[in-house]
Amino acid sequence: ANGIKAVDSIELSALKKVFADHLIDMPILSVKEKLGEARAASAALGAAHAALMLHGDIRSQEADWLGDGEKMFRYITESEKLNNILCISYGSGGTYTAVIISR
Repeated sequence: ANGIKAVDSIELSALKKVFADHLIDMPILSVKEKLGEARAASAALGAAHAALMLHGDIRSQEADWLGDGEKMFRYITESEKLNNILCISYGSGGTYTAVIISR
């Protein structure tokens, strides 16, 4: 979710296929919206942010997205309610990274 509609829609479409039954209950966090594009460090930045949330150093995250892909709305996620975070990142060269960080 970096604000490029064409790319965001592809990513959301993939998430809907994998998590079809749970997407309405699954917030989508975007670190890039707050910190900007980190280019090669995007995956590491997302993983660090997820680890800080699961550890409790970041207690809540504003401006998360929750919805079914058609109707998305802002939401506040409390980190204490999270047990797993899927961190995804793609690179302009075609690389794609997906890591699950668990409590």
